[in-house]
Amino acid sequence: MITLSRKPIYILVAVFLIALNLSSCEVIKKQVGLGGDKDIPLGEYIGIATPLNTEEEPEATEVKISFLPKESGFKDAIGILVFDNTSDRFLWRSDGNNNNIWNIMFKKDNTIYSNLKDSFEFSGVIKSSDMKNTLEGKLTRIIDEKEKLYYFKTSQIFQPKIESPETPIAVKAGEDISINATKIDPEKIKILMSPMEGEAEPQEMAITNTILEKGVHTLTLTSSKDQAKGKYKISIDRDDGEKSKPIIIEIK
Repeated sequence: MITLSRKPIYILVAVFLIALNLSSCEVIKKQVGLGGDKDIPLGEYIGIATPLNTEEEPEATEVKISFLPKESGFKDAIGILVFDNTSDRFLWRSDGNNNNIWNIMFKKDNTIYSNLKDSFEFSGVIKSSDMKNTLEGKLTRIIDEKEKLYYFKTSQIFQPKIESPETPIAVKAGEDISINATKIDPEKIKILMSPMEGEAEPQEMAITNTILEKGVHTLTLTSSKDQAKGKYKISIDRDDGEKSKPIIIEIK
């Protein structure tokens, strides 16, 4: 009979327990949304659809695409396409790098309640960033056995945001001002300050330092030494034209 010393047995038991613990952690992660496949950014994408196979000058029309969440255990999920004065339900499926880019496919859900002579299929790409999510691709639509092709270009755009400070910001002229902002690229924004009273033109403030932590940008601004006392509005203009709501600061 072969006998094992206690030390190898302890090692085997320890390895088994560690493996069991790790597998349990993965299950828990998936249950709370920290592990497993990550869905595409859900919600409504708005943009334009441009005809491709037409001899006439292509005329773009508005299109809206809404993606609803997947039910647990299902590969396909439901979405809604609003296009060409119609609203249709579709089934969508995706795969990607589990971070910021996905292949996306959907096709019309032809139930008994839909027009079976009207169908469509879409194939494209979703890209995700802090400032916007984009969806682009080609839709093939068949109406009464006639095929039409469209190129969809849609997006979800997020406005820049200055977080409300816990306590009112009040500094002396020439002192630094610190604000926290999200949905921005510090190199592609303008910080504008304008007085609460009067009609003076907004002044652009220089950004002297930036720190990024957990998606929040802490921006350091320098006020002018000859800045008049009073209350001012500070806002962010992003280079794509999106603007933040202002916050109020005081120069003492």
